[in-house]
Amino acid sequence: MFALIVPLIRNFGLVGAAIAALSGILAAQAVSFLTLKKTMDFGAIRFLKIIALPLFCSVLMLGLIIATKKVFAINNIFVFVAYVIFGAAVYFLSALALDKISGRHYYNSLVWIKENI
Repeated sequence: MFALIVPLIRNFGLVGAAIAALSGILAAQAVSFLTLKKTMDFGAIRFLKIIALPLFCSVLMLGLIIATKKVFAINNIFVFVAYVIFGAAVYFLSALALDKISGRHYYNSLVWIKENI
């Protein structure tokens, strides 16, 4: 990541710094996934099943924020804070509803983690 920071910031400024940070995060996640796959015989299909609910909630939150942004522009800090609270509420409520529909797998995992850690 460090090798990418300087050239990307020179050429693209703040966006270049974000791209450099994102590339470092993606590389670290790829290494973590390969380690997990080797250690626990963990495949891509199983991984996609696990992240399906959070990914759907994130996409739903993004869509609603973009739709709301077309109606109410972010022109001060209070509107921005309202957007953050709105996004968090949409994500939490959609995750809660989908978890209940899907059989409470995420809730049961959270209870197991609390009891065993």
